[in-house]
Amino acid sequence: MQHRNPTVTASICRLALPAALPAALFCLGSSAAAQTDAVIEPTTLLVAGSDKAIGTVIARIEALGYAVSIGPTLEALGLTELSIEPPVDSPIDTAEILEEVSGDATPPGIDSLGFNFEFGIGGGQTGSLWVTRAVPHTTSDFESQYGVGAIGLGAGAPIRSTGRGVIVGVLDTGVFPVGDLAMTVVARGYDAFTDLPTPEGSPAIDPGGDGIDSDGDRAIDECVGHGSFVGSIIARVAPEARQLHARCVDSDGRTSTALIARALNFAVLGGAQVVNISAVVSDTPPVLDAAILAARARGVTIVASAGNVPQNLVAYPAAYPDVACVASSDAFGQFSQSFSTFGPTVDFCAPGETLYLGSPAAPEPAEGREIIGIIGEDAAQPGTPLYATASGTSFSAAWTSGAAALVRSGRPEWPGTAIPPQSIASAIISRLKVTAAAFASPPTCGGCSGNTGTGILNCHTATNFIDPLVVPTAPFDVVPGAGAPRIDGADLAALLSSWGPVTPGAISYADLDGDGAVTAADLARLLSNWN
Repeated sequence: MQHRNPTVTASICRLALPAALPAALFCLGSSAAAQTDAVIEPTTLLVAGSDKAIGTVIARIEALGYAVSIGPTLEALGLTELSIEPPVDSPIDTAEILEEVSGDATPPGIDSLGFNFEFGIGGGQTGSLWVTRAVPHTTSDFESQYGVGAIGLGAGAPIRSTGRGVIVGVLDTGVFPVGDLAMTVVARGYDAFTDLPTPEGSPAIDPGGDGIDSDGDRAIDECVGHGSFVGSIIARVAPEARQLHARCVDSDGRTSTALIARALNFAVLGGAQVVNISAVVSDTPPVLDAAILAARARGVTIVASAGNVPQNLVAYPAAYPDVACVASSDAFGQFSQSFSTFGPTVDFCAPGETLYLGSPAAPEPAEGREIIGIIGEDAAQPGTPLYATASGTSFSAAWTSGAAALVRSGRPEWPGTAIPPQSIASAIISRLKVTAAAFASPPTCGGCSGNTGTGILNCHTATNFIDPLVVPTAPFDVVPGAGAPRIDGADLAALLSSWGPVTPGAISYADLDGDGAVTAADLARLLSNWN
């Protein structure tokens, strides 16, 4: 999980949370090895290839005495899951299976093949997860936190986009749709654990904790609220981008190649142009690279966190080509060298560090030096967001996903002849890299030189190419015009001319609810705001 409190390295701190969150959250130190290790899960094999070739793979595995059944087929990614059962009382010999399937000759038509890998979101916990301060955070605190100004969203830095027309897929723990986040989240979702869409009209709700230390790190349900925290930051940057949440991380922060692939498949088919992933693993999980490549070929920009181990590491999925790899910066415009992973694949940094005061047993977030996000609903005030403070490159990635939505919204002509779908991600990431602001001072940690990217994300400079009359910046406006925003006949005409499904990968400012189509629901929204 992408959180760290630099003053807490080995203490366990129980945090007071309202009844709306069913399990208490803890802060806990853990080893760097545990944060990046992956464990093979031998009952699931993921395969990309033709039906005939997959049939050959199944036949070869069955010849060894294993039972094989076909699981979910991930259409957008070209992947198929195979469930493997061993003979009674016998373990699954993964080496034997791979030798039999591949050996000297992988069946013609197989593009990639690998067992499922299980690992932690953000590579595990490196310190404090959720911390509250003596005076509870407010919506005003959240909206004005230092990260806003640090990435060029503050006063005097006009942004020519709000993310209109863009859908951001959030692959995480689910969401608590409260406050402004409720207006941003699309009313549909997916649970990769059950391989089922959410009930009609409902996003992927964070189910809360199970009270069990599933990953054995002595921290119980430490990831509850993580998807909401990430989503709230994305919404702060791109308030009109719609968020499509897919639950693929459990309450203890565990996920797997198969779960991420399922969630990514849902996001791509659901029309996401940007996808946020907070998982980190030190090796290339088999087949995940194929899934990322397939999503990128469809015009999806993937943003991933670099990790929270302060070492020179190559972390996946952030290290894949044309995936934005984001490390952390602090409130002083410097690289977070006390905890952020660095390395040759880091593209740039974004705010992810909270400054803590006090003792390790009772850390107190420093006023004005905090990363703040929503982790649930305040039980004492139903409908009111519950805010907390944390650190981690999960949140650096979240600011960046919002920024990617701003830039993508400013290119409604994509994809096209000049920029085909497979080039969109590299174009957006390149824009964010070249417009990043310089660090206040060069990083001084050993190995940092040249391994912290181009600087700190800057939304103001990243979006200054956008014509002010191109992207609507007022709610329910479809056609921007000079002067005060108006919802009038021009907007109605534009909406009606866009009627129907939105072309996959394309931007439609008329899709006001982000459901992938311009329908009567969008018309009703426009007419109810006529002025």
